[in-house]
Amino acid sequence: MGKLTLKDGKFWRDGVEVPPRIGDAEQIALLQQAEREAEQREIDANGDGIELEFSIEELRYTGQITCICGKVISNDFECNYFGRSDSFEDVMTAACDSHCMKCPKCGREYEIVYGRAVLIHGND
Repeated sequence: MGKLTLKDGKFWRDGVEVPPRIGDAEQIALLQQAEREAEQREIDANGDGIELEFSIEELRYTGQITCICGKVISNDFECNYFGRSDSFEDVMTAACDSHCMKCPKCGREYEIVYGRAVLIHGND
């Protein structure tokens, strides 16, 4: 039997939805873990920001974070950096800063600042 996972508020095992059961220790532990992770993302978003995970694909940058609500947000950024640095961090920071990302699930908005997603207050 595969590992129990939580996706979009539903329990899943081996690609099959598992109905919630009152008192199920495995489901309770998974929910508590998800709550701790959401709390940490909220602390990060209100502080230094949630660190973006970047990859370069076809001269575009794809920035991805997990929103406070748990939804994975992905955003493509055009590769328009013509600076002197070959450092990936310099390139992605220049290409992505001052952009915003919005969660389609809860509506929270994040501004990209120095390669991190910072929660824009007034929308949380």
